[in-house]
Amino acid sequence: MTTRGGKDESDGTSSSHSSVGEHGTMKRMNSSSPMSVRNNAVVKQNSFSSVGGRPASPSLYAKLNPKARGTVDAGLLSKSPKQNELEFDEETDEFNRDSFVSDGSASPAETLRGSYNSNDPRGASSPPVLVPKPLQTPPMSASATPPSPRLPIRSPSKENSPQYSRKESKTNMGTTRINRVAPQTANPLGNVTLPSRDILDDKKAKRLTTVVLSPTKTPKRERQNDPSASSNDDSGLFVNLMYSERETETMKEIFVLLVRKQPNILKSVILDSSLPMEEMCMNLITMGLITGTIFKLVRYFIEDEYSFLGAGEGEKLLPFELFSEESVAATFLQNVFKRFGDQYLSTFFSDFIIQMVIHEKKQSLELNPAFTEPSELEMNRRSFQRKVTEFLRIIFDDEAVDKMPVPIRTIAGYIHECGNAWKAQGFNVDTASIVGKVIILRYVDQVLAHPEQYIKKAINISSVAKRNLALFQRILQLIVLNDPLGPKEQFFKVFESFTDQHRHNVADYVQGVIVPSTTALTVPSDLNVVAVSELHTMHRILYQNNDILINSSEGAEFKRLLDKLGSYQNKVSFSFLTPNDQKMVKGILKERNEEAFLVTWVEKSSANGKTKHRRLLIVGMNRVIGVTPSGKVSKEGHYLDLLEIRSSDPKEAQLVFKGYTLAFESDSVDDIIDSIRNAFSFSFSTLPDHLQLKLNVTPESRIREPSQTELTPCDGFVGMYRSVCDYYKSPVHVDLCWDLANLKEVYSEKRENEFQEAEEEDLSAYTLDLFKYTNVAPEDSLKESDLLPILHTLRHNTYFTSFVLKSMKLEKKETIQALQELLKSNTTLENLILSGIQGIKDGFHVVLEGLISNPYSNISCLDLSQTKLDDKSANNLAKYLSQTKAEIFYLDVSKTDASQKALVAIFQALNDNPKASSSLRFLSISHNTIGSEGSNTLKQWFQSGNCGNLSVVHMSSIAGINIKPVVEGLISGAVPIQKLDVSCNKFQKGEDLSIFVEYLKVCTLLEELNLASTSIPIETVTKLLTNVSEDLNLDLDLKNNNLGSVGAVEIAKIAYRINSVHSLDLSDNDLGDEGLAELALGLRNNNSIRRLYLNRNFKMGKSKDRARAVDTLIQLVSSDCLIEALHISAKPHSSSSLKQDLIPFISALESNSSLIELGISGHQMGNKGAIAIGKVLQINTHLACLVWDENETGLTGFLNIKYALKINKALKFMPLPVSDIGLLVKELSREDQIKLKVTLAKIEKSIANNISISY
Repeated sequence: MTTRGGKDESDGTSSSHSSVGEHGTMKRMNSSSPMSVRNNAVVKQNSFSSVGGRPASPSLYAKLNPKARGTVDAGLLSKSPKQNELEFDEETDEFNRDSFVSDGSASPAETLRGSYNSNDPRGASSPPVLVPKPLQTPPMSASATPPSPRLPIRSPSKENSPQYSRKESKTNMGTTRINRVAPQTANPLGNVTLPSRDILDDKKAKRLTTVVLSPTKTPKRERQNDPSASSNDDSGLFVNLMYSERETETMKEIFVLLVRKQPNILKSVILDSSLPMEEMCMNLITMGLITGTIFKLVRYFIEDEYSFLGAGEGEKLLPFELFSEESVAATFLQNVFKRFGDQYLSTFFSDFIIQMVIHEKKQSLELNPAFTEPSELEMNRRSFQRKVTEFLRIIFDDEAVDKMPVPIRTIAGYIHECGNAWKAQGFNVDTASIVGKVIILRYVDQVLAHPEQYIKKAINISSVAKRNLALFQRILQLIVLNDPLGPKEQFFKVFESFTDQHRHNVADYVQGVIVPSTTALTVPSDLNVVAVSELHTMHRILYQNNDILINSSEGAEFKRLLDKLGSYQNKVSFSFLTPNDQKMVKGILKERNEEAFLVTWVEKSSANGKTKHRRLLIVGMNRVIGVTPSGKVSKEGHYLDLLEIRSSDPKEAQLVFKGYTLAFESDSVDDIIDSIRNAFSFSFSTLPDHLQLKLNVTPESRIREPSQTELTPCDGFVGMYRSVCDYYKSPVHVDLCWDLANLKEVYSEKRENEFQEAEEEDLSAYTLDLFKYTNVAPEDSLKESDLLPILHTLRHNTYFTSFVLKSMKLEKKETIQALQELLKSNTTLENLILSGIQGIKDGFHVVLEGLISNPYSNISCLDLSQTKLDDKSANNLAKYLSQTKAEIFYLDVSKTDASQKALVAIFQALNDNPKASSSLRFLSISHNTIGSEGSNTLKQWFQSGNCGNLSVVHMSSIAGINIKPVVEGLISGAVPIQKLDVSCNKFQKGEDLSIFVEYLKVCTLLEELNLASTSIPIETVTKLLTNVSEDLNLDLDLKNNNLGSVGAVEIAKIAYRINSVHSLDLSDNDLGDEGLAELALGLRNNNSIRRLYLNRNFKMGKSKDRARAVDTLIQLVSSDCLIEALHISAKPHSSSSLKQDLIPFISALESNSSLIELGISGHQMGNKGAIAIGKVLQINTHLACLVWDENETGLTGFLNIKYALKINKALKFMPLPVSDIGLLVKELSREDQIKLKVTLAKIEKSIANNISISY
C-alpha cells in the first residue's frame, strides 16, 4: 500500500500522529480520517498523475483571479501556454493572469492543478512528470493518460487575499572554473572548486561551488544497461567519474529550468525514485543550494502541500493533516532544516540532551502505570513535567528565537502567509498551529529523535533514555497538535492543563519566529558543496526521463541543454583502469584543466615500425594526450595544431599535427575519431571551411556525423575562447566568460552619446567591450597578455559586430600581429573602437595594414581617437576609406596628433569615395593640426555634395585652422549639420567671424553651436544672437569668452530681439554683479530662451550691486519670460559665493510656477540655505530638478530636506550633494553618522517614489 509520501506500508496502520506503545517505542496509530483514506489510494509506477494522486500545486491562490474561468483536459500543459495555462513571469516570480484564456467553466487554480476523475484512483490528472525508471523501460507518452471529467474546486479570491511578496534572493548560476587542489587524506580523489556568480547586488559577488570527487554508486537494476559497469562485479557498482566544469554548469542550468518551469517534475522524482525519499530530497536540496534555487523549491513544496485543502475527495486534507510526517513537503523541509539549522540545535539543546542521555541515563520518567510502581508514578510525573518545562523554556527563550537561522524563520513566515491566504478564503486554517507543527515537530524535535547527532562524543543511548525522549516527543505533539489520545495513551490525560497552558505559548513563539518571506536570503559558502555522486544521480534521472522533459512545455530548451550535457550512458568511466592509473589520469586532467571525452589504451608503433608501445590515449576537450604506462606524457597536441585525421583501416589511425604525426592501433579507432571530431566541433565549429579539421577516412561509411554543436553563448565564442586560452597557455578571464555566458546577447549596447545623436534610428550592436575589464582592480584587470586568445577567437567569430579596446599599451609583437590578423580576417565587425592604443613601436600603420588587406571588411564605424596616427598610419587609413565598399557612418580621429598632411589625405580619401563618405554622420578631428591646406581640402569635400548625411562635426582645438573657408564649405555644400563644435579655437584678433552670422542665417537644421573659449568679440556675439534663422531652435554655447560686464549690458540691450535661441550658456564670462543685474533685467522681455546658464559669473568679493543682482534674478524668474532652467552656480570655495545672500532668491521660488530646473551649487549657504530649500519644496509643485552641492550643508539641513520630500511629489532629479556629505561625515559622531545615513536613504527613496509616480 503506497502512502502519499510514497512509502509502502503493508499493515495499513498509517496516521497523521504517533502513539507511545506499551514497550516504550513510537508506533503509528490507525485512523479512519480522510487522511487514512487518502493513504489507501494506489499510486501507479510511471503514471503521469501528480505524486500520490496529489494535484500539481498552483502559485499562491491569493495571486489568482477568481473571475478568470477555464477548462482543462488531461493534456492541458502539453498545449500552447498561450491557449490554456498561466505563464510564469521570471522577473516578478508570479503567474501572468493575462496569459490565461478561459471559457468560464473552471477556476485558474483548478485548471492549473488539473481536473479530478472520480474513476481514477490517482485523483486529479496533471502534466507529464519525470519518473525514474529502469533504463530498458520505454517512457510513457502523454496520450496514455485518459481525459478526466472536471470537478469544481474552490479557489480563494484575489480580493480577500493578503498581499505578500513572493520574491526571494536572486542567485544567478554562473560559469564555473575548476581550480585544482591537492588530494586530501580523507578523500583520496581530491576536491575541485568551481567559482560561479551569486548576483545578490550590483557587485556581482562570486560564489564557490565545491565538487567533491567521490566514487559514485549505480543501482544494480541499471547495471545491465550501463556501459561503465563491470560484468565481474555483482555487488553495488561504484563507478569512478569526473564531472567537468561544463557538465556541472549545464546540469545546474537544467535544474534551474526545472525549478522555474516544471517543479512538479522534481516532486515526482522524489516519490517515484528507487532511492529513499530522504536521499532524493537531500540530492535536490544540494542542487538547490548550488544553483541558488533552494528557496524557490521550498516555496513550491509549501504551496503544493496547502493545495490539498482544495483537492477532491480522496485527496482532500483537513488543515491539521498538513505537513504530516509522511508527506513530501514535510520530508523536504525537514532536510532543509537539517542543512541550515543543525548547528543551531547543537548550540542550544546539546547540554539538555547530554543531561538526559548521559548524566540521567538511568533515571526513568515512565508515566505508564503498567510499567512503574504506584509509589514512583507521581514523582515521575513531577520530574517529567519539570523536564518538559525546562525543554520548552529553551525553545521559547528570546535569545534562541532571535538566533534561529534566518532561512528557517523565513520559511516559517512563508508557511504562515500561505496559511493566511487560504484562511481568507474560508478554510479553517490555524496558521500558528501549522507553523508550530513544522518548526517544533519537524525541526526542533530532531534533537529528541536523533540525540546522538547532537552529542560531540560517541555514546550508546540506554533504553531508559530512549523511552524518556519518546515520551518527550509525544508530549510535544500533544502541545502543538492537540491530538486525541489513543486507548493506550490515557496516562497523558493528567497533563491536559499543562499542555493547554503551553499551547498558548506556542502561538506567541510562532509570532516571534516568523519573518517576512521577502527577507533577502543567501546560501552560506559551507553549504555550497556538491558530491560527484549527487551530480551523477541527477544526471541519471535526467537521462532516464529525457523523453518526458523534451515533450514538456519547455521541451525545446530542455532538449538543447540535454544535448549539451550528453548521455548518462556515455559518461566517461575510469573503472577499467587500476587505481594508480585512475589517479594518474585524473592528475593529468587536473593539471591541464581538461575534460576527458574518451580514455582508452592504444598501441603506438615505433619509428621503424618493428616494435609497438602501449599508450593510454586521452581525448580531451582541447587536446589529445598520449601517456606511457609509467604515467609520463609522451605526446600531446592541441586541436588548433591538428591538421588531418587519416585512417584506411578500422583498427589503425594517424593524427597529423603541425610538426609530427601520431600513429596508433586500436579496436576503438572509430570511437577515437568520433570523440576528436566532437571535441573539435564543440570549440571550433564556427571556423571557416578551409580551417576545419580534414578527414581522410575510408570507407566513408565509417564517418559519423558529430554531435550537434550548441553555438550559444555568442555563437560559440566562449567555448572557442577557452580552448584558445589553453592553446596559448593563457589564463581564462573569468569575468569575461561569465558575462558572455550569462548575459549572452545583452551586449547590444548603443553607440556613444554623440554618435546616438547622429543616428536617425536607434541602432544597437552586439558589442565585445574589453574596456570594462581594463578599468577594474589591478589583479582583475585585463592585460596585454590576455588579449592574444581574445583576438584570435574574434578573428572568425560571427556574433559580435562591435569591438571596443581602449587605453591599452601594446608592446608585444604577437599581440599586434593578432590584432592585424583580426582586421584582416573578420568580415562581421561593423564598429571598431581602438581608442588610446599606445606603445606600438613600428607605428599604428602595422595594424591598419590588416584592414586595407581585407577586401570584405564591413567596418563602417571607426574610432581611433587618442591613438597616435603618424603620416604612414594616416595614409593606410585613407587607403581604407578610399577603397572600402562599406558605408562609413562614424569616423573619430581626434587627439591623434595627426599632421596637416595626414588630415589632407583623410579628407581627400573621403572625397574620392562618395559611396562611403555620403553616409558619414559623425566626424571628429579635434585636437589635431590642420593648417591652411587642410582647411581648404575640408572645404572642397564639404562642397562636393558627398556629405548629404553629415550631422555632427567636432573641430575643437585645432591648430592652424582657417575657419572662414571651412564654414563657407558648409554653406555652399548645404551640409545638414545638426551639431557643430568649433570651441577652443583661438581666433585671431581682427579675424572676420561674420561668416558665422551668414551661416546662422541660411542653415535650417542646426541644433547646437559651440563657440566656447574662442575669444569671439561681443560685436559678433550680438549679431549672432539677432540673426539666427527663424527655422532654428538653437542651443548656443558662448562660455569662457571674457565678455565682461560690458558684454552683459550689450546682450541685455538686444535681448528682446533674440529669437530662435532655445538655450544660452554665458558661464565663466566674468559678467560681475552689475552685468548680471543688467542681463537679468533685459532678459525679462525675451520670449525665446528657455535654458539659461550663468554659472561662475558673480564678482569676486561682495560688491554694492550684489543685492541688486539677486533682486533682478528674482524679477527674472517671476516675470513672463519662458525660462524653465536656470543655473547660477558659483566657483566652489571662492569669494564669489553668494552665501546667505542667495536665500531671498530661493524663498521667492515658493510661489514660482515656471522654473523646472535649478542649479545653485557652490554658494556655501549652510543649513539656513537648506532650510529655505526645504520650505520651497513643501510648497512648490513645479520644480523637478535641483542641483545644490558644495553649500556646506549640515545634518540639520539634510533633515529639513528629508521632511520636505515627504510632502513634495514633483522633484524627480536631485543628486545627493556628495562634496558636502564627504566633509560632513568627518565632523559627525558615530551616532550622527548613522542618523545621516538613514536620512540620505530616505531622501533617495522619496525621489525614487516621485519618479515612479510620474510613470
